[in-house]
Amino acid sequence: MINKNIKDILFKDFVLDDYKKDDNLNLGCGNKPMKGYVNVDLYNEKFADQIVDLNKTLPWDDETYDLIYSDNVFEHVQNLIQLIRECYRVLKKDGYLVIKTPYFKSKHAFVDPTHVHFFTIQSMDYFVNGTYFNSTYPFFMENFKTAKIYLDPNNKSVIKKILSVFAIKKPNVYENSIFSNMFVFHNIVFVLKK
Repeated sequence: MINKNIKDILFKDFVLDDYKKDDNLNLGCGNKPMKGYVNVDLYNEKFADQIVDLNKTLPWDDETYDLIYSDNVFEHVQNLIQLIRECYRVLKKDGYLVIKTPYFKSKHAFVDPTHVHFFTIQSMDYFVNGTYFNSTYPFFMENFKTAKIYLDPNNKSVIKKILSVFAIKKPNVYENSIFSNMFVFHNIVFVLKK
């Protein structure tokens, strides 16, 4: 019989609606606005509720949103540290920042010439309490309480699900192994809780 924790990890897909509440923000909606969210974009006036430059101070008051979601946007932002700080500021207590981005080993991370950041399993550790990088190299005093990580969420391959469990538990071992080149993950999702 499979251990319940392992079974949950292997067969539990990432579901954005698990984090959705009343006040939700979609950063960088492009041409895919989401129902039940304030949709913002830098260029796309047709689909965005607001035009916002994510490289600047966000135009919302402290603790405005329960959930901030971003799909393939953070890799384009010039001032990533400032954006994460701003997201933290506008999130309500116990709110979530959910970031989906190309995984650094994926060709999708490198093919787009507008990408300025690449994300590994440990990239958000700088902003999460209790992690090595946060305690050694803190960027600011306010930090997220917890982080969940999903590699290729909703992928149905059992091999990839098993590898993702190993990769998340042992990122330094996995990311420097031959397996990371043989079984390439394409996306990484970070779920950070304030």
